Amino acid sequence: MKIFECVAIVFFVSIHFLCAQQNADKFISQANKFVGLNEHDRAVEEYTKALEIDPENADVYYRRGNSYLRMNKLTEAREDYRAVLKLEQCHAKALNNLGISYYLLPDFEKAIPFFKKSMECDPSYTNAINNLGLCYHETGRFKEAIEIFSKSAEVDPSNPKAFTKRGNVYFSMGLPDSAISDFTTGIALAPEDWDNYYYRGLAYFTKMLYSAAIPDLTKSFDLNPQNIEALKKRAMANIYLRNFDSAMNDFDRLVQLNPDNPDYYIDRGLAYKTLSNPDSAIIDFNKALELDPKKVGALYNRGLTNYSLGKFSSAIDDFSKAIELNPKNHELYFNRAIAYTDARLTDSALNDYNEAIEIDTNYIDALINRAFLLSNKGDYQKAVDDCDRVFSIVLSLPSAIVREVAFPYFIRGVSYHGLKEFDMAASDYEKFIELAEGQNAFNKQLKIAKRNLKIIKDNKPKED
Repeated sequence: MKIFECVAIVFFVSIHFLCAQQNADKFISQANKFVGLNEHDRAVEEYTKALEIDPENADVYYRRGNSYLRMNKLTEAREDYRAVLKLEQCHAKALNNLGISYYLLPDFEKAIPFFKKSMECDPSYTNAINNLGLCYHETGRFKEAIEIFSKSAEVDPSNPKAFTKRGNVYFSMGLPDSAISDFTTGIALAPEDWDNYYYRGLAYFTKMLYSAAIPDLTKSFDLNPQNIEALKKRAMANIYLRNFDSAMNDFDRLVQLNPDNPDYYIDRGLAYKTLSNPDSAIIDFNKALELDPKKVGALYNRGLTNYSLGKFSSAIDDFSKAIELNPKNHELYFNRAIAYTDARLTDSALNDYNEAIEIDTNYIDALINRAFLLSNKGDYQKAVDDCDRVFSIVLSLPSAIVREVAFPYFIRGVSYHGLKEFDMAASDYEKFIELAEGQNAFNKQLKIAKRNLKIIKDNKPKED
């Protein structure tokens, strides 16, 4: 009798466990269906019910963690992945996804050890390898990133992702030819993926091979119409190729696809400005500001357009509003200073050049313009000092750039002349004439420099 009772009890427990497991499986099955429908909140509820029945099921923790991850509930996802690792210490996928939960913060340094550990658990797991490479790329460790993506390509030469991601690193390193080679391999492996066409198009664009860029950007957009940036780059490539009708068609389409996005009105406004259609440009900049009154780019470019139309007061207003929103942008002060100069508000212009130079102490154009205004005001020594600063910066640059900076020699020559340092003035006039001869932009200054140089030489005492 006792033996029968024990058998009965064991039989009852087995039936109970079997029923419970069947219920857990039912919840898991339902949860998986919700995952397929992208209803992760409902999936989490079903996985949780399954875990109440079977709290030692690592796979269910992993699946629920994945749903949390897709819902961007990173803390909950991490808790589930850690629960998996308590049950299975070398679960490569859980380790990888735990790394992803930190990558998304973004906290790349915390993510890296988990991707490395995942690779140790499964050296052939390319997701973890590629994710480690992405962390190295994001943190500027390009050499390590190249090595990791190369390893990924060795593990699975048929996987285009390794080539795509390595190509992106090469692109970041300023090596477009190497990038193009990798993107081309990626296209051969996955000709229906949009991303390699897009990135190769960008690389061609960087090399100013606009005719080569356009077919790739077109293919990318055809494969993924959500990739609006491909359309934008194609429009810009057409601008450079002077295919203006095609360019404007793309800009119009960008606005039609995104009528509430101020950036595309700015882009089209810039295109109109390039095509010498300032009125249409201003209409687009106005629309951008209607959508977002704090859009500095729209204010800045409207200011430039107003300046080109001779509307200096309007330009000053636009630059001033932009400065209120971004007071640390030296270009805003620089351009407002130019508008102040043409509006004959010299002191205001000098104040803005001072601000621009305080923000960027090596701002050559601002130093040159300030020196010019100071020299015109008769503040010759300060003008000389600014020119000296320009030369101290420029002389460390390639000779091609030095030749472009002729104007400071003219300014310093005039300033030395005003200080009655005639030999110094003559030397600078001669240097200016040497650099500026044949450049139409300096015709007026060349006449002045030659006249002043002649005056100095004519009045120089002759030796007996």
